[in-house]
Amino acid sequence: MNKLKKPLVIVADGNFPSHPNPLDKLKKASSIIACDGAANTLIENGYIPNIIIGDLDSISEDNKIKYKEIIIESKDQS
Repeated sequence: MNKLKKPLVIVADGNFPSHPNPLDKLKKASSIIACDGAANTLIENGYIPNIIIGDLDSISEDNKIKYKEIIIESKDQS
């Protein structure tokens, strides 16, 4: 597992941010943790998460394969 560095940003699934403040936080992040399907949106927008975590019901099959080394599967994410 890679070491996470600060500043760290955790991104949940949903619409990719368009406001300058969260975009600035992403640009300045040394580490990004993506919650499940958020990985798809991050990758589509040019960001590579350091860790992807979740039950993996929302992440694309391609990204599951490509980023398998940084995935932490949590079947019971409640």
